[in-house]
Amino acid sequence: DMPVAQPRAAWVEGGMWQHHDILTDELTTPEARRFLRSNADMSVVYGAVYAAIRRRASAMSKMEFVMMRRRGLEMVEVLSHPALDALHRINESLTFSQGMGLIEQHKLTYGKAYWIKRRNGLGVPVEFEIWPPDEVEVVPDAAKPWVPAVFRRRKAVGTVETVAPRDVVWFRHFVDPRNLLNGLAPIGAVRTELDTGLEAQRFNMRFF
Repeated sequence: DMPVAQPRAAWVEGGMWQHHDILTDELTTPEARRFLRSNADMSVVYGAVYAAIRRRASAMSKMEFVMMRRRGLEMVEVLSHPALDALHRINESLTFSQGMGLIEQHKLTYGKAYWIKRRNGLGVPVEFEIWPPDEVEVVPDAAKPWVPAVFRRRKAVGTVETVAPRDVVWFRHFVDPRNLLNGLAPIGAVRTELDTGLEAQRFNMRFF
């Protein structure tokens, strides 16, 4: 509805474009904007954070993965395996480099990353689906609360999907000492500095 496009962090939710007008919203106070900003928002609009995450994600995507199998006391490289095929394929919408980079992006912004194994009719993993970390809930085992019983994703449209731990490749940046099933992102430790930088950037845009 706006005649002039404004810079914003945007995403698709429920088939519609949603967005945070972080730097241009004139209707909210700095305190209100601070509550509206997610880690992901800050990572795409704040230059230094974006550059740091992009650099680490790029380095992650250049790693070479090999599979080893133990034969007695010897470790032998496995050159052909369905898991390797799935890993290098990721899925139909992502290249190998993009998929590897997303691990680091999600760990740095959310503190965790979730790859879901998708299997064929024979139960063999053929590709990975990467879940948005902010939609995932780790449900603890009743007998061992430090062990996940299931991983549950609540989608924006209201549907819920539950996946067993054996079908989840689970990454965490730091383990949250208050909740061993949660991951902590480094961006959380510098939110105050980032908020200050964003507000200063916004003030300069308006002043000049």
